[in-house]
Amino acid sequence: MQNPNDIPVTITGVGRSGPGLRLLPARNTAPQTLLPEQSQRFDLRYEVTNCRAVPKAEWPVPVFVKQESASKAVYAPLQMSGADAAGESQGQAGPPWQSVMAAGVCDESF
Repeated sequence: MQNPNDIPVTITGVGRSGPGLRLLPARNTAPQTLLPEQSQRFDLRYEVTNCRAVPKAEWPVPVFVKQESASKAVYAPLQMSGADAAGESQGQAGPPWQSVMAAGVCDESF
């Protein structure tokens, strides 16, 4: 994550549980303040709780931010690390991150 603003922004939370997915505690958790142009990596861990319920379409991850006195949620695409998602090597977007993750633990086709 990078702060593209010209003032500091505080990340107060990252991620959410959802259909078939449970957000597990992260190692590097928020809140963290990012100075302008500063970057921070957040490692999210999810547990698949219901294979059939995992969303098949893009399911962006909320990032809860506070800048000055305003708070809001922005949504970011999640990038898999260590996953071999089909299509990425040809410059195409691979399948959604949650489908790749679920395919690794479920007996069903995603």
